[in-house]
Amino acid sequence: MAFCVAPGCLEPQNDDDQEVCLSCGSKLLLGGRYLPIEMLGQGGFGKTFLAIDQQIPSRPQCVVKQLYISNFPQETIGKAKNLFYQEAEHLDSLGKHPQIPRLLASFQQEKNFYLIQELIEGQTLFELFAQAGEFTGTQIQELLTKLLPVLKFIHEQNIIHRDIKPGNIILRTTDKLPFLIDFGIAKIMATAGKTQVGTVIGTMDYMPPEQTYGKVFPASDLYSLGVTCLHLLTGERAIDMFDVVEEKWLWQQYLPAGQQVSDRLTQVLNKLISRKLNERYQSAQEVIDDLQLAPVVNINNPFPLTSKYLGNMTGVRGRKVVPEAGNPNDDLVANISNQNQLSSRGLNYSTLKVFLLKKKWQEADAETWRLLRESIGKLVGDYLSLSDLEKIPPGDLYKVDELWSIYSQKKFGFTIQSLIYEDMDSDYTKFCQKIGWLPYTSSILNDGYKFTDQAPRGHLPSRRFINGFEWWRHADVMAKKLRSCFE
Repeated sequence: MAFCVAPGCLEPQNDDDQEVCLSCGSKLLLGGRYLPIEMLGQGGFGKTFLAIDQQIPSRPQCVVKQLYISNFPQETIGKAKNLFYQEAEHLDSLGKHPQIPRLLASFQQEKNFYLIQELIEGQTLFELFAQAGEFTGTQIQELLTKLLPVLKFIHEQNIIHRDIKPGNIILRTTDKLPFLIDFGIAKIMATAGKTQVGTVIGTMDYMPPEQTYGKVFPASDLYSLGVTCLHLLTGERAIDMFDVVEEKWLWQQYLPAGQQVSDRLTQVLNKLISRKLNERYQSAQEVIDDLQLAPVVNINNPFPLTSKYLGNMTGVRGRKVVPEAGNPNDDLVANISNQNQLSSRGLNYSTLKVFLLKKKWQEADAETWRLLRESIGKLVGDYLSLSDLEKIPPGDLYKVDELWSIYSQKKFGFTIQSLIYEDMDSDYTKFCQKIGWLPYTSSILNDGYKFTDQAPRGHLPSRRFINGFEWWRHADVMAKKLRSCFE
């Protein structure tokens, strides 16, 4: 099947022999040779697609990154175009490293820019963490050992990544080498779309203090890598592990029971995440040198994720294959249940994690709304009004939404719903039709909901605990509330 990439297309699926989309009339072939077949993901700057190169006999798959410019002021379009081609040159040179995807093509078609890149078959560290939980200290040390040379290479090219996080590191299936992805995309769009000095680019959870002011150095990437390691070790967000009063990290208090991190690795991690720039590692080589002094277990063997994390799972960029149905990882469930999964307000997320892991969607839905009610002191069984939704602490809403996204492989969650709602131009009726909800309220609690894997994208969590007189405005309120989580 061919997939139409035109923003706003309501029926993107087409037969692969079509030249134009039957729904919106846009060309299906990009650059005269790349045929998108599936959407892999989307964000604030554009979308990512899986595509086939039609001009090569073997029809290899590749990754298409579509960058939006249609919403930019007219006077910035030229600047965006210049930045795009400058960054494409950088990507071309970076692709010479064996752990960075090669750039295959770059061009503008209609009102959007496109980057075509090599497909790395494997899973992101975000996806691996979602399926098997926290990494061990040995796995973190091997990750650093294999990834730091990549950072050394890009920094020697005078390039700062700016957005290192678990979702931007892919572990290749064939040899378990970590690949660094998504260079320059945010920089192109954010810099071109804003005029003030010091444009902030990156993901707030992994961002060092200086980057929030638009200043970046090689040490900034090293900080983000360190925070990435902390998240993989603990499963917690950086904001929850840093004491803002004492101005110190408390990440060791969040390690799972029995988790061992060597003294040397602890010292390396602490120096990576120093809030003071001058106390942090200044180059990747410095970290490599310190790690070489640390004891390493099985460093020449394949990445330890092979047995614990990968098992019989395979996948490609942006897609995941979960363990076979009927074979849940009971040890993982027990591990999740026994860990301290408390929010800063005392909410315990462990039950929600177990329901989501076991794909007990209806139970997870009920637990979600129980947690949100508890976050604002509502009684069990109470419905939530729009004003109640506005009172939900951003941190708790973020955590609940993050769990839904992780354990559903980005199919369900409040953020997914908000993106679909905005794609429907904030038309609630179209939104309901898109995600499979009834476009009207019902007196029956579960009327119209499908608590199965076959439910449409964005179908869950439900709106069944929203006050019946206000249900039609809840998507707008939630979209605004989610934005506040990142402000």
